[in-house]
Amino acid sequence: MTALAYPQDLKPLTSLRFIAAFWVLLYHFKDHLGLGLGQFGLVADGYLGVDLFFTLSGFILAHVYLIQFEGGRFGYGGFLKNRIARVYPMHLAALGAMIVLFVGAGVGGNAGTQTMAVAVRAIATNQLTQSNTVRTILREIRVAFLNGATVAVVIGLGVAFVFANPQLGMVIAAAMMTNIVFAGFAGVMVPVILDRLDVDPAVSSSVFVTMITDSMGFFAFLGLAVASKLV
Repeated sequence: MTALAYPQDLKPLTSLRFIAAFWVLLYHFKDHLGLGLGQFGLVADGYLGVDLFFTLSGFILAHVYLIQFEGGRFGYGGFLKNRIARVYPMHLAALGAMIVLFVGAGVGGNAGTQTMAVAVRAIATNQLTQSNTVRTILREIRVAFLNGATVAVVIGLGVAFVFANPQLGMVIAAAMMTNIVFAGFAGVMVPVILDRLDVDPAVSSSVFVTMITDSMGFFAFLGLAVASKLV
């Protein structure tokens, strides 16, 4: 009897891994597709695709590296390099998306903190009084609009070019604009309100301004992304 040659790959199992991954994907999006997939037991049990995927992956890895291991030719460095090459492209894509998200929130935070510092200084030196409060607030909002427009254009064009997605660039630009304008408004309003309540704005303003700018940054980006059907 002729011995069967040891196959170098297992294409049927590799294809089955794709099916397992797609099964998990259906499970996570079954309630968002509007197709009533949740009523099907196979889709509702899609979490089992994770077990199937990892079981197949372990078997395939053992099959690929078993001969090398038995022959003393297995190198952990090459194994690790191959695993990173398989995983890191998607990881870097997700990391890039998160960086864009945190940059949006961070820019708004910087704008709000800067406006807050100006407002607190004006209150401390008696330059911000009841007679010029409205004029000061409107001035800071105008400055926020100018800053927001500049940053939105630069970041929006950069994102559209890097990700080759003009729609994503417009969403980022709109989110930046919204966040910076709200940051400027919060940066001047929070110290004024705290001062009217006889609370030292130098001590308490930063907590509220940071909360508002960070929350608005995530809300603006994610809300606009959902509204534009990016997610």
